[in-house]
Amino acid sequence: MTRTQARLLESLKQEMRSEIDMLAEFVRLEESLGGMVTRRDWPSMEETLATLNEMSVRIETTEARRHEVYTDLKETLSNGDEASFRDVLSSLPASETNTLRELQTEMRSTLVRVKSLSNGLIYYLSCMRESTSRILEEVFPQRKGKIYSSSGRTRDNIEQPRLVNQRL
Repeated sequence: MTRTQARLLESLKQEMRSEIDMLAEFVRLEESLGGMVTRRDWPSMEETLATLNEMSVRIETTEARRHEVYTDLKETLSNGDEASFRDVLSSLPASETNTLRELQTEMRSTLVRVKSLSNGLIYYLSCMRESTSRILEEVFPQRKGKIYSSSGRTRDNIEQPRLVNQRL
């Protein structure tokens, strides 16, 4: 292994570890976000969402750097653009192969955790929205759908319905 390859390999491991750490922090914040939603802690939720947005930009930047280093390493190992990660690993010493496999496994498991938390939060919010809509339709049936004026145009229903006493 040449010095350039060794330097690129160390850089790749460093970028992978950095990305894993950021993703783990993202998971931690996303888990806390779920609790904020159930507690309806909107100010904290806004701060956490802003932090998650900043982190996503940093994660994308780190991922781009990792991909660039990986591409450079593939080129120095004379693997073509079509070479898979497994092909690259077969060109490296066994000790390095194990380390990279472990990092890849850890990254994949962290990404699965991010995806499952995101999907769970999306599902919870959509169920809550649907339930709230149904409750509001039952409580305010006059607000359901569009209301039309005598000329056939849609209008806002700003008046409450009048109750008529049938006994009179």
